[in-house]
Amino acid sequence: MQQFANFEQDIYNLTAHGVKKATERTTSYNTGDYPDGLVMSSDPSKSHIPAEIITVKDVKTLKELCGVSNTMARNVIADASRIPPNLNTLKEAITDPFHPHICNAMSEYVFGDSTKVDSWEGPINDLRFPMQVSIFTADTINVQPGKPLKLEGTDEKPIALVVDKITVESGGQIVTKGPGKVSSKEAISADPTTPSTVTLLSIGGDGGDGGVGGNGSDAGPGSTGPDASKNGKHGCNDAGAGGKGGDGTGATKGGDGGDGGEGGIINFSFPVMEGNFTVGSIGGNGGDGGRGGNGGNGGPGGPGGDSCRTCGKGAQGPGGNGGDAGDGGLAGNGGNGQKVYINYNSGSPKFQLSPQKANGGKGGSAGTPGKYGTGNPNGKPGASGKSQDGGKGGTPGQVIINGSPIS
Repeated sequence: MQQFANFEQDIYNLTAHGVKKATERTTSYNTGDYPDGLVMSSDPSKSHIPAEIITVKDVKTLKELCGVSNTMARNVIADASRIPPNLNTLKEAITDPFHPHICNAMSEYVFGDSTKVDSWEGPINDLRFPMQVSIFTADTINVQPGKPLKLEGTDEKPIALVVDKITVESGGQIVTKGPGKVSSKEAISADPTTPSTVTLLSIGGDGGDGGVGGNGSDAGPGSTGPDASKNGKHGCNDAGAGGKGGDGTGATKGGDGGDGGEGGIINFSFPVMEGNFTVGSIGGNGGDGGRGGNGGNGGPGGPGGDSCRTCGKGAQGPGGNGGDAGDGGLAGNGGNGQKVYINYNSGSPKFQLSPQKANGGKGGSAGTPGKYGTGNPNGKPGASGKSQDGGKGGTPGQVIINGSPIS
C-alpha cells in the first residue's frame, strides 16, 4: 500500500534540525483549558505555548519540513496565473523578496510541483532565505467544542506541529492561518452533531474597514449691508442688501475597505484517520467601506443695512449653498480560499467539503448633504453622495485527499 503520510520521517526531519522536543513529545493539551481555545502562533505575544524556532537554509529544506511531495501535487491543476514564467525569459532581474513572481514561485515549489518553477530556486533562496520556522510538539491534543485549536503562521515564518494523537470532539475545530504542516500519528474526529462546524478550516486575514470621510466646514454669514444714510435736501440713500452667505464646503469620500487575504496553504499528514471530517479553506472577510463625510452647511445671508428716517431697512442677502455630501467608501472583497492537503494511510475517514466562503464587506453609506443657508433667496442644499454596494464574496479553497482533489 502506498504510504501517503510518514510520521517517522517528519520526526527525523525535525530532529535533524536540532528540535529535541520532536523526539520527546511528552506534553498533552486540552483546548478547553484556554479561554478562547489553544493558540500556537509564530507570534510569541499571541501564542499560549512557546515555539521552538529553527532556521531553514533554503526552499528545498522548507519543502521537506512543511510542504508536500511533487508526487502528491501532480494531480492538482495549478492556477496558471500563479505560475511565473521561466526565469530565463525575463529581461530584468528581480530584487524584491515579495515580488509576485517570487511569492508565487515559492508557494508552488513548497506546496505544489517544484519542477514547474525549478528555474526560480536560486532567486527564492537568495531573496527569502534563511527563514525561520516555528515548531510545536505534543503527545496528545484534545480539541473541544467552542474552543478551537488555532495554528497561526505567516509567509515569513511558517509553522509545523508534530503530535502523536489529535482527537477532535463533536463541534471541535482546528483552524489554521498561514502556511504550514500538521503531522500526527493518529487523527480522530467524532461524529458531528453540529453540521455547520468545519472540522479542519484554513482561513485568511480580514481586510481592514475604511475610515469615515471628513466633514465639510460650515460657512459663515454674509456681510451686513450698508446702512441708509442722510443726503440733505435730497432725502436719504436706501439701506443696502446684506452680502451672500458663504457656501459650505464639500465632504470627502469614506475610506475603502481592504480586501480579505487569501487562506494559507496547509498540509495535514495523518498516517491513521478515523471519523467524519468537514474540511474547508476560506479567505478573510472584506473590510467595510467607510461612511462619507457630511457636507458643510451654507451660511445665512447677511442682514440688510439699518434704516434711516423714511428709508427702509435693507434686504437680507442670499443664503449660501450647502456643501456636497461625501460618497461612501468601496467595500473590500472577500479573500479566496487556498489548498488544504490531507494525506493518510489507513482508516475509514469520511470527508465533506465545506461550502463556506469569505464575505465581502459592506459598502459605505453616503454622508448627509449640507443644509442651505437662509436668505433672500435661500441657498441650495448640497448634492447627495453615493452609497456603495457590498463587496464580492471569496471563493472556497480546494481540498486534496491523498493527491486527488475532492468536490
